[in-house]
Amino acid sequence: MNADVTSELVAAILILTGTIFSFLSAIGIIRLPDVYTRSHAASKSSTLGVMFTLFGAFLFFLFADNYFSIRLLLGIFFVFLTAPRFRTCNLPRCLSLKCRIEQY
Repeated sequence: MNADVTSELVAAILILTGTIFSFLSAIGIIRLPDVYTRSHAASKSSTLGVMFTLFGAFLFFLFADNYFSIRLLLGIFFVFLTAPRFRTCNLPRCLSLKCRIEQY
């Protein structure tokens, strides 16, 4: 295996891992019983899925085409910086605790 095949394989594995994380996040939002566990599924795994997918695409374009994509790099940076962990995880949990919604 030469370097091109190895780098494309690594990028494909990262993109596939991101897709699996995003899919599991969607299943968790649908199947989990209460607000607290749904917010956990929505925040953690969806952020990981987007990060893996963007990083895999960045590596693919970097090694396969020798193209340094500043847009993908900025996308990775802004997803990491403004990860929806606080908005999709902390705020609904605080509101559901104030409204006294029971846990499962």
